[in-house]
Amino acid sequence: MKKLTASLLAAALAFSLAACSAGTSSAASGESTGTSSAAGAASGESAAFTGDGFDDSIDYAALAGTTIRVGASPTPHAEILAVAADILAQADITLDIVEFTDYVQPNTATESGDIDANYFQHQDYLNTFNAENGTHLVSVAQIHYEPLGIYPGKTASFEELADGAQILVPNHTSNEARALQLLAAQGLIELDPDAGLTATKNDITANPKNIEIVEMEAAQLPRTLSDVDMAVINGNYATQAGFSSASDALAAESADSEAAQIYPNVLVVKEGRESDPAILALAAALQSGAVRDFINETYGGAVVPLFWGSSAKFQGRESHMIELKHLTKHFETQAGTVAALEDISLSIADGDIFGVIGMSGAGKSTLVRCINLLERPDSGSVVVNGQDMQQLSPAALRAARRDIAMIFQQFNLLMQRTCLKNICFPLELAGRPKAEAEARARQLLELVGLPDKADAYPAQLSGGQKQRIAIARALATDPKVLLCDEATSALDPNTTHSILQLIQQINRELGITVVVITHQMSVVEDICRHVAILDGGRVVEQGDVAEIFSNPKTDAARRLVFPAGAPRSEGDLLPGRRMVRVAFNGTHTTDKPLVASLAIECSALVSIVAADTRVVNGQTLGSMLLALPEDEAAAQRAIEYIRAYPGLSFEEVDPA
Repeated sequence: MKKLTASLLAAALAFSLAACSAGTSSAASGESTGTSSAAGAASGESAAFTGDGFDDSIDYAALAGTTIRVGASPTPHAEILAVAADILAQADITLDIVEFTDYVQPNTATESGDIDANYFQHQDYLNTFNAENGTHLVSVAQIHYEPLGIYPGKTASFEELADGAQILVPNHTSNEARALQLLAAQGLIELDPDAGLTATKNDITANPKNIEIVEMEAAQLPRTLSDVDMAVINGNYATQAGFSSASDALAAESADSEAAQIYPNVLVVKEGRESDPAILALAAALQSGAVRDFINETYGGAVVPLFWGSSAKFQGRESHMIELKHLTKHFETQAGTVAALEDISLSIADGDIFGVIGMSGAGKSTLVRCINLLERPDSGSVVVNGQDMQQLSPAALRAARRDIAMIFQQFNLLMQRTCLKNICFPLELAGRPKAEAEARARQLLELVGLPDKADAYPAQLSGGQKQRIAIARALATDPKVLLCDEATSALDPNTTHSILQLIQQINRELGITVVVITHQMSVVEDICRHVAILDGGRVVEQGDVAEIFSNPKTDAARRLVFPAGAPRSEGDLLPGRRMVRVAFNGTHTTDKPLVASLAIECSALVSIVAADTRVVNGQTLGSMLLALPEDEAAAQRAIEYIRAYPGLSFEEVDPA
């Protein structure tokens, strides 16, 4: 507690607040504990607020005197909000922090308008809550991640674990899966490789030490730790118990893990308020360098910031790094004119990982080369970072291209240069001093995990190592955009996964916008947030990856999402039966098996005619075609049950 208080005081002093007051008052659905205001910006004063925690696109003078009510759990969320409150106070914006001790009231209060926003939950919980309660809440900023850690109880190390040792795990479905994956990563158990973040104890395929895995309410884990060998504990409960994942945990999830991408703790508002200036101001304050430093200094790794600091970017902003409008590109060949691109329009958000996917000849590579004008479109416009690329002079275009890096399938390294010299090469072209270029190159070798390969030549590297060096070289000039043209197509699956994890890390830590050109749906599944599907030089479908995967609308999309063939009616198999197509829309719907539930709870025996489902970012997507019971009453019971089932949509289809 002393450390927390000292950190808060240090943050307050750093901001040089003219005045700061805090109080407590009763609230209808929680306790208000963090009201803060300042006299440093008088109401109506036309003052420019720039720098850490401020967004220069927001009119802070117009917000002077505003109060923002935010619901939060006491630890760590309310503590983090207190730092953001000090930032907002400089602009005479009051942050009223309402503490809740449950996980339902903050969302219902946000939905009803009793509070403006909440900050207590991860994205997956929000998705499930909306699906089960009919609420309309959306996230506007990813703030932090709370990794699970394995903490020692009676046994001090993994090596000392005896046969039959007892390890506790949280009993919540998603957290149990995370705990099992963490245990598997330490070699204590083995899991079905397809289980992912839906794993249960039934997915354990090997348990060499016969470990007894016991499920328990997450809040009870720290209190019971001394009675068992080890426990896997949630970050927030570890913090409350005084544990540090950095110094006390034997192992912990990393910020690069799959779980970190699925379970970020988010700032949430009611749909329609995403662009409210007060909410944007709060998001900018929460994604400040001051908040990042406070998290890192206070929680010892039990809370990990998921943003990169002062120039915060967040989901609610309509900020586009790349805008392509009505691009057309034709090539003349001996056989005639080939239309490579036809009327392509795309907007790619700042900080996004955007996938462009299509079969061979769809126009993907031509499109990516138009972004940096290696190919000039016949018509249309290309705007990158606010610059119309086609209107730039040759010198200005060369300068703009330094902000647009590119990596390729074949790496394109200079074989006669060492890895260090390959990375230095673009800095040499930019006229950077040799010592500065080498220092930057060594930093990048550390970033890509190859600090020992500085003096190695490309011929001495594996394919994955070559691509890592290519990525380091691409980052040398501090680009704002990274174009990946089939960057993993020449790599084996394990190496592909490691390269994609590296790209995710770069996107998260450096804020670089990434455009991934690929024909591999697995690449899009692994890292992309949004996707555009190209077919015959046209964008036939685009949007959120989960939405496209759960309900592809075009034939081209269905061919990619369902390579074995899209589920369809097969009337000749079960003539005369009523059919429904069920779409899994991205929640953890496999936690409660649908077909088994229909049989047990409705006495309705359905047949699976066709199915194509997959887990994307820990969520089940895809569809199944079900034949309903021949008995009309049983069929109707099944329809009503499916209609009320969370996370699903369905339609009745003609079996003919």
